[in-house]
Amino acid sequence: MSHFQSSLNLPFTTFYFYENYVVSEPHEGIVIGDSEIDQIREICATHYSNKKFVYISHRINNFSVNPMVYKKLGEMKNMVGFGVVSQKVSSLNMAAFEKNFSKAPFEMFLDLEKAKGWIQKILTS
Repeated sequence: MSHFQSSLNLPFTTFYFYENYVVSEPHEGIVIGDSEIDQIREICATHYSNKKFVYISHRINNFSVNPMVYKKLGEMKNMVGFGVVSQKVSSLNMAAFEKNFSKAPFEMFLDLEKAKGWIQKILTS
């Protein structure tokens, strides 16, 4: 599994970068819309350039996502998967709805360790 490389704290989320995946922990009460997705795309493009990576949304806090942003996320050709990690039923229900808008493989997990196993599978397929 890849090793932790760095972190970045933004007004709406904190990123934890690994060799071939990023974990995002969105902050309490925020709304992820177009401007946030534009920043996410720019940061991921810079960090991973043309290297395959998986995006993990670690949903510890309560926040909202405009599901239309998944179209923009899908434009990142090197993002090969999107995962949601949460133990909150409300977050998993929201993720199940969001999955309908994602072009990339989209999975939900109760813990980060299970997500990491999926990351390895998706990167090697």
